[in-house]
Amino acid sequence: MLPPTVQTMFRRLLTPNRRDRYKRTRAANVAAWVLVILIVMLTTTLAAQDLEQSLGRSVFVDGQGRDGRAVIGRVAGGTVPMRGGAVACANCHGSSGAGGSEGWVEAPDIRWFALSKPYGARRAGGAARPPYDRAQFARMLRTGKAVDGIELDPAMPRFDLADDEVDALVDYLTLLNDGPQRNDVRPALVLLMPETPTLASQRLLTGLQTCPLVATDGASVPRTLPALRVVRYRDPDQINALLSDMARDGSAAALFAPYLVGAEDAFARAGAGGRLPVLLPMAMGDLGNTSQVLFALPGLRAQAQALIAPPLSATGQRLAITIDPAMLGAEALLAHLRVVAEGMGWLVQAYNDSNAALAGAPDAMLAIAAPGNPPASLPAGFRLWVPAMHLQPAMLQAWAQAGAEVRIALPYPPTADGDRRWIPPADAWVAAGCELMSRLPPLPAHREGIDTWRAALSTQPPMQLGEWLHLPAQATDSEAAGRVFLSRWPPGGP
Repeated sequence: MLPPTVQTMFRRLLTPNRRDRYKRTRAANVAAWVLVILIVMLTTTLAAQDLEQSLGRSVFVDGQGRDGRAVIGRVAGGTVPMRGGAVACANCHGSSGAGGSEGWVEAPDIRWFALSKPYGARRAGGAARPPYDRAQFARMLRTGKAVDGIELDPAMPRFDLADDEVDALVDYLTLLNDGPQRNDVRPALVLLMPETPTLASQRLLTGLQTCPLVATDGASVPRTLPALRVVRYRDPDQINALLSDMARDGSAAALFAPYLVGAEDAFARAGAGGRLPVLLPMAMGDLGNTSQVLFALPGLRAQAQALIAPPLSATGQRLAITIDPAMLGAEALLAHLRVVAEGMGWLVQAYNDSNAALAGAPDAMLAIAAPGNPPASLPAGFRLWVPAMHLQPAMLQAWAQAGAEVRIALPYPPTADGDRRWIPPADAWVAAGCELMSRLPPLPAHREGIDTWRAALSTQPPMQLGEWLHLPAQATDSEAAGRVFLSRWPPGGP
């Protein structure tokens, strides 16, 4: 048992006096208030984060900004306004933000880690795109220009987002970083376009990306169009590498209406038909002999063949064919045309230029090479025949004024439905392309289904656009020549 003095000391230590109790109570109250303040601050912060994430999600999923306003975006290069759900990011980039073949184009991965990674992303053809920060991302959303100044596809809206809405969207894209990775790209129809667009190529691209969805055959169900992916080439010599990459990674089900005016030779050298199906190519010349070019409008060979088949007898008449020997396939084309012309009774002679051809005193000249300037006078009844790829109005007018009977060949009827105005090439390809897209089999969801999808292409029936255009999937030279439109120059002549 402890001595009394020791017991008293312990009682005092274990039983605080009034002053000690006051001090301890005051410390407990202060601690409690500090804890309450910390909880309020944390709750407020979390609520603010939730609010920002909610705003970011609203912009991404629903196209709604602060206070529920409908976000406005302008598509077609910033010329066509749309709003709300029509311009929601998830429409094209998917609910995960990982992108894919949604809507009109092959949409990229826009999760924040993909946009901001140090080495940027790779564009088609291997060029690197620098990484984005928040300010550059905001500029891209509003102006449609990538971080390196490249103009984005016209299908990408130009948004009217405020700074806080952009910040909220970035926060939401950051949340999507842990979503599923996009390991497999859904095959798309690839639009091969020049990196520096021409007026015709831009018109073609815009037209194909804004095809009307309402069925033209009277059906009540709108047409569903396949995904389009735009791939651009800096120069024709780059086409071979681009085709190799797309054939290897399975991202292209087929090339659709590739813009090849001026790039026909490089495209033929690349052997596109041995790698990818080519549908409705926009070209003024032939693309080489391949069964993989489908739904093609009549090419140079068919146009030339149609020109040398006049309704009157050609027996004993002299035909000069001017052709550039450096043109890809020139020798084979000349041999084919010689056989066809001689079978019709023509006496055929080939030349490298029009001056040499005229020295041979021909009755007619087929200009596979540009005809050049006419002489001061021509023999009476002289005929000049020119395929579409050499249609230079000023030059043709000069030949007509010199006395030549000029006849031209076009791959499609230049007028329709009684309208005397000529249809520009890009408009003709857009009309045919929009109709063809609506008739194609549904694109496969994975690259493993490409072979089956491509096999189904060969069974497609001919495409008929009213009384204007008949376009079979494949056609022999004679069949294609029968679809060439022949006209006198100037247009509207007999």
